[in-house]
Amino acid sequence: MAVPPALQDLSKACENQLKQIVLAFRSWAGDNDGRYPFNLSKDQGGTKEFCSVGGDGFDRNAAKHLQVMGSELSATKILVCPADSSRTPASDFQHLESKNVTYQIRSAASVNEASPKEVIVRCPIHGLVALCDGSVQRN
Repeated sequence: MAVPPALQDLSKACENQLKQIVLAFRSWAGDNDGRYPFNLSKDQGGTKEFCSVGGDGFDRNAAKHLQVMGSELSATKILVCPADSSRTPASDFQHLESKNVTYQIRSAASVNEASPKEVIVRCPIHGLVALCDGSVQRN
């Protein structure tokens, strides 16, 4: 069955947003000894103390990890999948909450710059995953 063009467009837009998010993680890590926010403690500018991994392997506090990278992310709207009508972007990164984020973050210690094939971000709507190397794939 063919996918309607409108849905293909939303999926492509989601893929582009995932690429921007993983690029922000990589940029942030470049300024922090190759470590992502969830692998650094709060006193080092990270969010390690907020890690709360669920049974599915994804962190329940994605908004906290993304919030600390506000200067690397272009806008809060890229944190909401274009196909997600249940969430709205935050007005700014200071007010970012879970209700403003579609994407799921993996915050395991193994998710780092030295593990390029680890999944770091997932879209639960499209089944797309972003890997630490910056690529996006269908899960």
